[in-house]
Order: sequence, then C-alpha cells, then structure tokens
Amino acid sequence: MGLRRPHVCRGNSRDLPDRSVEAFAVRRVKSCRGHHGPHGFLSYLINTNIEERVYKIFGYKGKQVRDNIHAKDVAGFIRAFVAAPRCGEVYNLGGGRGNSCSILEAFEAVEGITGKPMHYEYVDAPRAGDHICYISDLRKMRTHYLGWDVRIPLSQILEEIVAAWRARLQNS
Repeated sequence: MGLRRPHVCRGNSRDLPDRSVEAFAVRRVKSCRGHHGPHGFLSYLINTNIEERVYKIFGYKGKQVRDNIHAKDVAGFIRAFVAAPRCGEVYNLGGGRGNSCSILEAFEAVEGITGKPMHYEYVDAPRAGDHICYISDLRKMRTHYLGWDVRIPLSQILEEIVAAWRARLQNS
C-alpha cells in the first residue's frame, strides 16, 4: 500500500492501520464485531423486548444477518494471540456462521426465552453503511490458533443477556 508510518493512515478503510504496521512487526488484535457481554446489538434488542418497547428495524426487511461472539470467546482469542503472536496478521474476530442470525431470527429466539412478543416498526431505509450480511470467516484464526474456537453458542449468549437484563431491571 505504500504506507510507511502508522500515523499517516487516513481514509475509509479500518484495515489501513493494520496493513501499515506490518513493516514494524507490531502486535495488534483488530477490533471485532458482534461481541457480547453487557452491551451490543443483541443486548439492546433483548432490553427492548423485556421492557416492551418498540424496536426499529432499518431496511432489508429485518433479514440483515450478523454473527455474534461472547466476550469470553473474544478473551480466549486474545489469550491465544498473546501466547503466540503473529506479527503483521489481521484477524476479523466474530462468531462465525454458527453464531449468526438475522434480526427477525433474533426476535423469534428472544420471544422464546422471555415469553414476550417483540414490538417493532419497520423503517424502509437501511442505516448508512449497514451490511445485508456479515459473517466472519474464522478459518485463519482456527488455523493459526489450533486451541481456539468459538465455544459459547448463540442460544447461551441470548440466555445470559436475558438473565442479566432481568437482574439489572429487578435491582434498579
């Protein structure tokens, strides 16, 4: 790319800083999408359901797909990376195909856990920059770090977030 100094990286691509530091052998774990601990897309969706508020779906008829990863799986990858760093590599960390769902599929799963219907309205325009489908390809990470994989399934992520929101709302 012709970039020699990390501080000169500008533009729309989030990968530019990652690519520019390869010459410096910098150890970096790239940010990940769809990670879930106490926040994120699924947490907001679940909180909206539990509080019986209206969730707005923006575009794509609610069929946009995201992969989701638990914070413990992110931490597991970071541990593996720190133990055996691979300088100059760029990893796109996410939940992969097994932990992916559309907004409508998330509605159905959450309704099954909470017993409450999802209230939503549809806005016939996607958010700027939104993707129809985003699923991380985990093959590179699984090849480079043989002991690492996504261990917490989407169903458990949803159950944990529901339990956390119920406890939080009960104690407030």
